[in-house]
Amino acid sequence: MSSYSRRDYARNRDEYLEQILAFLRNDERFVAAWLTGSIGRNEGDELSDFDLRIVVADAYAEQLCACSPQQVGTVTSAERLALYKQFGQPLVLCEAPGFPPTGDVSITSSIARRP
Repeated sequence: MSSYSRRDYARNRDEYLEQILAFLRNDERFVAAWLTGSIGRNEGDELSDFDLRIVVADAYAEQLCACSPQQVGTVTSAERLALYKQFGQPLVLCEAPGFPPTGDVSITSSIARRP
């Protein structure tokens, strides 16, 4: 039986977040990123996930922010899937285009298995 502890989870989560942030810092397609949720409010604990919001540069918005015609679904563009795969194999992917109803934001939730 594995002895994967809360501390192990927190350490892996933090390393994963740093990997993503380092990638974003060095990629001209992204102009800003910030944490929301419990970690963003400095209220997270060892079992908290992270909620990361990312702003895409205007020049890449059409490519990376194009939404599936489905209101909510598991379909994404090839460009976004390639981006997600930079950080591991996506296991769960849920897109909610047009959220909020103004239609100017696309929210994608993903859970990935790290390489």
